[in-house]
Amino acid sequence: MKTLFHLAFPVHDFALAKQFYQHTLGCEVGRESQNALIFNFGHHQIVAHKVEQPLAEQQTIYPRHFGLIFLERKAFDAFVDKLQDKGVPFEVPLKTRFAKTAIEHQSFFLKDPSNNLLEFKFYTNEGAIFGEHAHHQ
Repeated sequence: MKTLFHLAFPVHDFALAKQFYQHTLGCEVGRESQNALIFNFGHHQIVAHKVEQPLAEQQTIYPRHFGLIFLERKAFDAFVDKLQDKGVPFEVPLKTRFAKTAIEHQSFFLKDPSNNLLEFKFYTNEGAIFGEHAHHQ
């Protein structure tokens, strides 16, 4: 089965959203309308829907966030370097989670101009993405 993931999310300012998703993250812009802006986000479709105000800031990264899992370490490192070279502020800095376990991964969070949280990560063991059921962290 060939599928793509689709996510709709709120943004309050299309110009700021384009600056962040297209120019900061490098997402290709798709169709645009008065109420929606489509991006190619790691070969998946995300749709920014216009709202009047930015979202209220979450107190923590949970429960709501979205992002990408990189399957190649080299690509993940290059993405991190690109963001750092641009001076992009990290909402949660790059860190290793669950070090020296089967679910070890590198992770960091960004916040878009509408207060949506995005997580980017790379698993040392690719099988941990959907497997490693014995780990309950």
